[in-house]
Amino acid sequence: MKINKYEENELVLHKFGYYESSSSDFYNENILDIVIVPAVVFDLEKNRIGFGGGYYDTFLKKIRGGNKKVLFIGICYDFQIIEKVPTEEHDVVLDFVVSENRIF
Repeated sequence: MKINKYEENELVLHKFGYYESSSSDFYNENILDIVIVPAVVFDLEKNRIGFGGGYYDTFLKKIRGGNKKVLFIGICYDFQIIEKVPTEEHDVVLDFVVSENRIF
């Protein structure tokens, strides 16, 4: 049984070694409700330092440009949260950061 048109999408190996949807609809904010965002470190203002390529910031800006509100949530361990990380103009602030001890 097919639940929706996205169920049959194939995953393709990305050049960085992870699998992603082969569908161009993957970037359609109408099918997203939540994006889990990784990082090396987060701060108390929900900023992050990622892995250095700016890929998530580019993706999140594209999604945030749509009409639907999509939640951006960082998931980490408590030791990855610091008071302040340096930010740049292109950085996207998350909606929530969740660790094993707190949510902000």
